[in-house]
Amino acid sequence: MKSTTRRSFLNLTAGTVAAHQIAPLSALAADSKDELPPLNRFPRMVHNYYLDQVIRAERRGLARKAALKTKADAEAYVSDVRIMVRSCFAPFPQKKSDLKARIVGTVERDTYRIEKLIFESRPGFLVTADVDVP
Repeated sequence: MKSTTRRSFLNLTAGTVAAHQIAPLSALAADSKDELPPLNRFPRMVHNYYLDQVIRAERRGLARKAALKTKADAEAYVSDVRIMVRSCFAPFPQKKSDLKARIVGTVERDTYRIEKLIFESRPGFLVTADVDVP
């Protein structure tokens, strides 16, 4: 079984985002803004602000993808997306660290068990996970 590294995951993610056309969020958001009755004077002000930001970003991305005409354009787009994804997750650690994984609990079921784990994806950055073991 091949181990998935953070780099291979990011490369896969960037390639998948570039390769697939995702349904626009603006189509969903346009109808949902005023469905709920207001609970106070500013019922969804923060929600609407961030939704508008996401819609604007999506429109910029869709416009950029629509402007792709050549293979070189597409490769430049994929490169830019990879750079943006890396900047979101950077800085990467200089060396690989020990995961320091430990099982903190187990739930027994009829045909399997659930192991509750904590591990460090980066030094000092704890991640929790549940693993189903047959």
